[in-house]
Amino acid sequence: MTDYELFKRNIKDVFDKFPFLKEKQNDYASTLSGGQQQMLAIARAMMQNPELLLLDEPSLGLSPKMQKEIFEKIKEINKEGIGIIIVEQNAKKAVEIADKTYILEDGKIALEGGKEILKDKRIKNIYFGGR
Repeated sequence: MTDYELFKRNIKDVFDKFPFLKEKQNDYASTLSGGQQQMLAIARAMMQNPELLLLDEPSLGLSPKMQKEIFEKIKEINKEGIGIIIVEQNAKKAVEIADKTYILEDGKIALEGGKEILKDKRIKNIYFGGR
């Protein structure tokens, strides 16, 4: 496959995954909503055929509806076989879609586990400073 053919395939895939981008393809990114800008950033990364995406606070500043959409897209991308590492303050949402969760305290791993990690009583201490 030529670079051009790969580019065209990736554009089609991105438009399939983020249909609003096709409608907005001639608009400036600055005119998009915060959630749409986040999805555009993910779409731009997807154009590079990544094996791993690193996402820093993908839900920051988004409405609950847009947070839900962004996490759904992240799940879809992961199901396609792309690894994802998320740094996220919205622990509940991140844990819901994660295979493995690490909670850091003072730059060190304080807790690790699966979805059950949110039931660990130590989380309150870590998040609310109850040391």
